[in-house]
Amino acid sequence: MVSLVKLADKNALVECYHILIKYDFKKLVDIPPGPKQEYTTGVVKPESPLIGSTKEELTRLLIDKGFSKDLANKCIQNLENKGFLVRVHVKGNEYRTLHMDVAVRSAFLRTSPDGHPYIVSPRLALYEFPIPSTKDRIIKPNCYCPPHLIGILKGLHKAINHFFEGTNNGADIYLEFLQKHFNNGGLDAFQAIALTELLLKKPSYEWATIITAPTGSGKTEIFLLYALARILKAKTSGQYENAILVYPRKALAIDQAGRAISMVYTLNKILKEYGLEAITIGIRDGETPKNVTDKRSGLRALYQKATGERPPEEFSFPFRGIELGNKEKLVYRVKGGKVLVGTEGNNEVFDFIIPTREEMGHRNPDLLITNMWTLERRILDNNKNDINAKYFTKTGLVIIDETHEYTGLSGALVSILLRTMRKISENRDNFEVIMSSATVPNPKDFGEKISERHPEHIDFTEYRKKLEEKGIFFSGRRLVIMGVYDIMPKYSWSTYAQLWAVYMAFINYVYEIQKKEYHPKSLIFIENISEIRSAMAGFRENISLREPKDRLYDTNKAMTPKDAAYSYANYVQNPRLLLGLRNRLQNKPIEDLLDRVSEMHSELDARTREKVIKGLKSGSRPAVAFTTSSLELGVDYSSVSFILNAGIDSPISLRQRIGRGGRSEESMRTVLGIILTKKIPTESFFLHDPMLWEKLNPIQQPGEKGLIVSKNNPQVEERYWMTRGVVAMALHNKPTHSSGSPIQRNEELVSFLRDLSDYIRGLEE
Repeated sequence: MVSLVKLADKNALVECYHILIKYDFKKLVDIPPGPKQEYTTGVVKPESPLIGSTKEELTRLLIDKGFSKDLANKCIQNLENKGFLVRVHVKGNEYRTLHMDVAVRSAFLRTSPDGHPYIVSPRLALYEFPIPSTKDRIIKPNCYCPPHLIGILKGLHKAINHFFEGTNNGADIYLEFLQKHFNNGGLDAFQAIALTELLLKKPSYEWATIITAPTGSGKTEIFLLYALARILKAKTSGQYENAILVYPRKALAIDQAGRAISMVYTLNKILKEYGLEAITIGIRDGETPKNVTDKRSGLRALYQKATGERPPEEFSFPFRGIELGNKEKLVYRVKGGKVLVGTEGNNEVFDFIIPTREEMGHRNPDLLITNMWTLERRILDNNKNDINAKYFTKTGLVIIDETHEYTGLSGALVSILLRTMRKISENRDNFEVIMSSATVPNPKDFGEKISERHPEHIDFTEYRKKLEEKGIFFSGRRLVIMGVYDIMPKYSWSTYAQLWAVYMAFINYVYEIQKKEYHPKSLIFIENISEIRSAMAGFRENISLREPKDRLYDTNKAMTPKDAAYSYANYVQNPRLLLGLRNRLQNKPIEDLLDRVSEMHSELDARTREKVIKGLKSGSRPAVAFTTSSLELGVDYSSVSFILNAGIDSPISLRQRIGRGGRSEESMRTVLGIILTKKIPTESFFLHDPMLWEKLNPIQQPGEKGLIVSKNNPQVEERYWMTRGVVAMALHNKPTHSSGSPIQRNEELVSFLRDLSDYIRGLEE
């Protein structure tokens, strides 16, 4: 029997919602007979728009699953208050879950009440898999631990003491840091075991590590904690080494920077008590300001570009859109010609954050957050007013998140860059590479190609199964509803995306004005920026034409499935509000819908991108974002629960994109991901692939074809030697022209090539 106490627990409500979704799925989807699988598939029934369940029926269902009658009623009422349980149509007394309701209406989306649906044969699959929840994250040194987890806790203690052996208070500092960082939380069993393995393993020139785990399973915490352990070990041993975090997207790097800064802030407070220097952190990419005064990339120039006003002598400016775990914003502060980073609210200064390129050149950060291509350019440079080649001679750890992004030629270039870094590192015997991904097929083979070493594999699925054999189960569950919606050839996929944006913006709008507890958010992935702009223009035109003006009806006659699918009136519970919206749309559009939809891509300025990301992560706007792959990776958007992908991409990209939704209790750990076809010939192979649903499985499946890394390309090896030569020149303070004055005359080019040739001859492999 489910305890009444659990009603206050978000996990219990999530469990209830998942039960109702699975019940809806069986009712609304025509599931073909066949052997039982880990997932359920089928085609949306033509009559599904009118299919629902009474509250009495849902109550009986929950009672059969172990809920008391009182608790079942309370859960159902709670879900309705939040907006996760909606009426099938206005005057009916039947309900269905929000996610399945959106899946059904999206399958029958059309332009006019009497028009044909855009979609033919809408197929759905339902996946459910265990993930750690907050209830599982309770392993913390020196604290009470349930008996079944004591062995894991003792192993972590042993690993920490082993790792910091011979240091000056290193283990004590790290243990205290873990205590304060986690406060009331901790690590789950997988995180604790993975961190234990990293701490016990002696860093080696011969070995690397690759961590694979589903989105939302805590990979980031593992490698961030390990990176700080390595930096701390060096500090408490009287040595110096730096660690580098490499991310493929700025949005992901900025999101993770906030977490890293929060950790470093906590650790530095402890270091101060022990009389040790603070750990410093820097973010180096194309948007890092050069200094305060530079006319193109100084902070004053950035301020003027963003505000249109000349900056005063003293001013503050948002620090990359970064927020700490407590939602406190960080800002640059310019005073007396100097720049510092601090909190916006209480004026606290974070002097451990190195804010500009020039300062990073003179005060090298212990932890550097960057991207692969900035890293390559910096290692080729000897500019003393920036990160340069000499910085990398002190590198002991490189962490590459979302490693699957580096395939083909780019993967080969990453591998030779890592090889170069190992060659010049003074810590080469302990030089370590950690790779992380949720969706890399054949990870050991791929990791070996990227790192050029034998990778040890820390796999979430494998470890979870071993834990379950010992009676340790994760309490969290994630539900993924995957749809493949094939569009009719005579209709435009772009028009469908525009109508879907209107639909999802409208739900968000009426939920907000009805004070629902949940305001659903959506991402629409479109690969091409010009197509995004076209879709956005079409969306605005739809709003100007007063959409969804004819979708708010509810006739007195018995509704047909066609009527029920077309109408959005069921989302408006208040009859007066519904009448007001109908009357308003007869004369003018709902302008408020316009502000709920945004674009997100690389051609937007940094401030606009930061605003979109912040809005998606919080309760503010936008409600819908037309986006390129900019938002594909790693970032947690707690309210995002609906994804539309225009076109069929690689299964890895599709997993990542749909993985952006349903990552929190706020979204009921449930995501609906619709893959919309574009009706191009190459998609036919995907649509008729008998292994379609296996390839789309959110959990990596064994035996999948590995990713290609173009290691055998002779030009890659040529580039390696040229890179090594330029790095050698940079280390000997020879001009490399990676920054500053470019090569302008033939004589300069000849001189540079002669020097490069001499340095390459002097290299040894």
